[in-house]
Amino acid sequence: MKKQIALLCITFFVLVSCSSNEDTPIVVPSATTAQAVLNGNSIDITWQAVTGTGITYNIYRNDNPVKINSTPLTEAKFTDVLTTTGAFTYSITVNLSDQESPKGVASEKVVLEVPKTRTVEQYSYDAITGATTVDKSFSVFTYDSMNIVKLISVSGTYMNSGSTTPIEANKDVYTYTGNLITKLESFNSAGVVQSSTVYLYNDKNKMTSLVNNQGVVGIFKMLFDYNIDGTVLGTIYTNSSGVLETKGYSTVYTVLNGNVIKEESSAVVGGLSEKNTIEYSFDTKKNPFANVLGFSNYTLWWSNHNNGISSVSNSNTSSTIYTTRNEITYNLNGSVLVNKFYRKSGTNPEELYSVNTYTY
Repeated sequence: MKKQIALLCITFFVLVSCSSNEDTPIVVPSATTAQAVLNGNSIDITWQAVTGTGITYNIYRNDNPVKINSTPLTEAKFTDVLTTTGAFTYSITVNLSDQESPKGVASEKVVLEVPKTRTVEQYSYDAITGATTVDKSFSVFTYDSMNIVKLISVSGTYMNSGSTTPIEANKDVYTYTGNLITKLESFNSAGVVQSSTVYLYNDKNKMTSLVNNQGVVGIFKMLFDYNIDGTVLGTIYTNSSGVLETKGYSTVYTVLNGNVIKEESSAVVGGLSEKNTIEYSFDTKKNPFANVLGFSNYTLWWSNHNNGISSVSNSNTSSTIYTTRNEITYNLNGSVLVNKFYRKSGTNPEELYSVNTYTY
């Protein structure tokens, strides 16, 4: 009888303990593989439920020996609300009669990183003297303490070429309604609002309009219409005698896999119809702002899921072809560290235009 009981434990279960009473052996089913999915500032973990009476689970993060659940879990799911950014894996154990199985197979790594700082170097070239000037700006991103992906503000400083003295620039402050960015205000160093942009969305959380008010400078408005074929029509309006009137400028955006891969703009300039086309290509890694709350619903040029690596532009009014390319360096988690942006006009030499450097 003892041999049969031992064989049953080894064949069907991970044996943790068998009691001295051969009629009531204690065996714990083996743990299963964890599945982890990023969801805003949380990670949702699921696994295959184990059949049996009295079964509970524990969950461990990054192979830490201390479980993250305060009480044993009775369902095969758990949400880990993150208080810090980084890379995370999860593994599950199964409990039965105060006994715990070994950890199951860990989930694939889930990365939550958002930009903390960004440094921009912008290059200008003097065609006559050959001199190069470099202007620098530095941005600090501040997030909500209760939701580490909710952007509160971006504070900036800049330095003129040749100077080492930072100058305080505008501070951008974001307002959310739920998970959507509904207002952006830009304040100068004296705390005075320089511009305000209001954003509206449809019932699918897609942006339908933005209205930017810069006071005496004027009002800018853009409406977005979503077409059946997946393209998006953006129409520009500007202030004229205090009334928003059509400027005659519109852009059709083609979106694929969360990225704007083509822009086709048309306008009437001096009585002539002008058409411009830009085609973009992308990498497969996340845009630095992809995890920031609300940015996936934001204006099309901000909401790209991946990183642009090149573009080609042309116009029906010019034979000149404009191209750009990006040289991107990533950290170990696949987030952008440095993005060098180059541009080229026709047969002219390629120029380094800017370098963006991020910390997370």
